[in-house]
Amino acid sequence: DEVLTKQQKNELLLDAKKDAEWLCRMVENLLSITRMNGADMGGITKNDEILEEVLSEAVMAFKKRHDDVPVSVSVPETMIFLPMDAMLIEQVLINLMDNAVVHGGNVSQIKINAREEDGKAIVSVADNGRGIDAETLPHLFDGSLQLSGNKSADTTRSMGIGLSVCRSIVRAHGGDISIGNLAGGGASVRFWLPCEEEDYDE
Repeated sequence: DEVLTKQQKNELLLDAKKDAEWLCRMVENLLSITRMNGADMGGITKNDEILEEVLSEAVMAFKKRHDDVPVSVSVPETMIFLPMDAMLIEQVLINLMDNAVVHGGNVSQIKINAREEDGKAIVSVADNGRGIDAETLPHLFDGSLQLSGNKSADTTRSMGIGLSVCRSIVRAHGGDISIGNLAGGGASVRFWLPCEEEDYDE
């Protein structure tokens, strides 16, 4: 029967909201993994998609959670077609934008850039946050981040798991992914996908 102040109630609601969003991200990533490990164990179904449309769908899904964070998208005038599982690539983009907001520190702008070069579709997701600690960078894609400072186990681990899923999805498409800090501040994740179906060894 303890009487809570308005501030205490708001803090409890905010904690519940953050936990619910974390759980939602984890479930989405687990579903993505399940989708990749479907009936044919590792095969994904690719269809020719317009990259700009996939980017748009991902941004709209992201804005439902973070409507206060502006996202700009830059694409070439000529549409980029490439074979992909659109739902999985959307999950990659949502993960990258979510990570920028949750772990970037006071991120107020996300920029997505897409271009075609040498038979590859190259996409970058950049933010204007604090960047990534040097000791954290080597562990971002292996899902086993070491904790530092006042970061909680759940939030730090979720970044590693989300990026690990991103790498698995991108590589299942025959591409690759990398991450680094920007000279002017913030971080940028860059991944590429082949514009044509290729035979490759996983």
